[in-house]
Amino acid sequence: MKRTMTAVFFTFPLLMSVLSYPSPSVSAKEETSALIHIHETRVTGDRIVIAGHSDINPDTSSYLQYYVGKIYDGTLSMCILCDGFHTDGEGDFILSIPIADLKGNGRYKIVLEQNPSSNAILPPKHWMAISKSKEGILFGDITSMGEIENLALTVDMAIAKTEVLVGTPHKPSSRIIITDTRQIGDRVIVKGKSKIDRSKSNFIQYYIGKHYPGTLTNCILADSFTVAPNGSFKLSIPVSSLRGPGNYEIALEQNPAGNKILPPSHWIAFRKSGDKIVFGDISSMGEIANLALTVGMELARTTFTVK
Repeated sequence: MKRTMTAVFFTFPLLMSVLSYPSPSVSAKEETSALIHIHETRVTGDRIVIAGHSDINPDTSSYLQYYVGKIYDGTLSMCILCDGFHTDGEGDFILSIPIADLKGNGRYKIVLEQNPSSNAILPPKHWMAISKSKEGILFGDITSMGEIENLALTVDMAIAKTEVLVGTPHKPSSRIIITDTRQIGDRVIVKGKSKIDRSKSNFIQYYIGKHYPGTLTNCILADSFTVAPNGSFKLSIPVSSLRGPGNYEIALEQNPAGNKILPPSHWIAFRKSGDKIVFGDISSMGEIANLALTVGMELARTTFTVK
């Protein structure tokens, strides 16, 4: 029985059903515990299949909880799906996860956990980062798979982990092209061209993230601009609006179907307000980029250094 619950922050109007999945390639890595063994992970058609065995006494415990996280480029593996299933009478199991329940192509991490002493489980509500409903993509608690693993071990759950690649890595967009990014004096200049039909969309959202050594590339600034009639654009960003010298990433996204964009307030990690720095939601550039692709945006990314 499906028990997925989530708290909603906001809803995107585009359903995940608009996504198409090419024939998947497989790259899996299994990791076993002393009590749960994953023998095989594969992508078959429209499903991820995981086969294994539990050495836990099925008379005491036969229920396994699973968590699925997407490994974002340059950031954490976030939990996007959780549910449970029972082993058979001898402890064998086969878990089948519909790819349609996930977040597009990419690398996924699956964690299985089992309580050796009973079938009591951890409630899924806290762990749900993203779920799909008829209204669209719903956001709840953003929780990392690492946190889930550590909590499971803390409360004496047995765990096993595996990774799998669904589809192929996303290719750079051919419809938004960044041709030059450089610091000139007190400004960062980004030049490029959009090949998207301007009668439908001429509005580009940009996000800037700073790379902090040993941690994430966090979004620190978000804004937007329009492209020229011939599709070219030149974005000029004051260095004073950034956070000092260092390595930065910029991501441009454009909706081919219209000028509707993702609200930037959700993504701001910190921004300037007068002489003060205002803190908001801490979000990584990898998460932003993957969400843009998931809801059908065209995306271009590049890096630059501020001296």
